[in-house]
Amino acid sequence: PSEYATWRQQELLQKLSAMPNVVIAAEGSDLYGLLAGSTYQFGVFSTAIFEGIGMGCKTILLDLPGVEYMERLILKRLCVKHDSGSEIHLTMEKADGLKEVQLAEQLFNVGASVSV
Repeated sequence: PSEYATWRQQELLQKLSAMPNVVIAAEGSDLYGLLAGSTYQFGVFSTAIFEGIGMGCKTILLDLPGVEYMERLILKRLCVKHDSGSEIHLTMEKADGLKEVQLAEQLFNVGASVSV
């Protein structure tokens, strides 16, 4: 995605990347391997957000352009949004409280009756 080339322009992502237990996926990274070994994932607007939720990652959306498209995930309590002025550890504590969900049902309304 385009984020590979631009993440260094975001101050919050620069701060996160300096932490010893944070990996920012680079082009060519084994994304699924990273997600499988992660407790948390941070992102904005990417299909990787859905994949990480599906792999059980506690998901935190960063308040950057595009996050508004992920509002449905926040409303369904599949992730939380990090507000720029907040301490990241407080947002991670909120993510720890996300409920376990039946992913397909929550994301795609599987099981809901459909009129044709």
